[in-house]
Amino acid sequence: MAYREGDTMSLTPEQKQMVEENIHYAYYMAGRLCKTTPLEYEDILSICFKSLVRDANFDSSKSNVKLSTYVCTNMEHRVYNEVKRKYKPAESLELVGHGIGVEYCIDDVLDKRKAIQLTLQFFDGSQREKAAVITFVRNPHLTQMEIADKAGVCQKTVSTGIARLRKQLQEKLAG
Repeated sequence: MAYREGDTMSLTPEQKQMVEENIHYAYYMAGRLCKTTPLEYEDILSICFKSLVRDANFDSSKSNVKLSTYVCTNMEHRVYNEVKRKYKPAESLELVGHGIGVEYCIDDVLDKRKAIQLTLQFFDGSQREKAAVITFVRNPHLTQMEIADKAGVCQKTVSTGIARLRKQLQEKLAG
């Protein structure tokens, strides 16, 4: 039976110890996700705590997946599901990083693959600029230097790519 809101869960002493030892993942994911979602930090932290408790019975010895990967992935999915539940697809979320004012449907922002596909459909630039733009679309909260490090390009390429993306988006929206 699945755990539902309002239900109580009893944890074994081993499960309680696992939750206590891995509580830092909830803080880490909440800090990371509060930058990319419209939810408040406290709401995200609450979802992450609940997710950690729900995942307390995960046995990493029976799986090839590390506990940290499993727990963090589930926290991220549960937060995104909460965003989808609170913000209907008809509402839009503005992608405001680095001054780009393009609106995507909230589902498109949450579905990173679709956002990347939409961006690259009309982006005309070099392969290095495309790598920088993909990294930017995935992580709009990063600085240009951090994007350059992740994409493996220089900061000038990131700056040029984002400027070209901004210009092409404005032309696309105007025409």
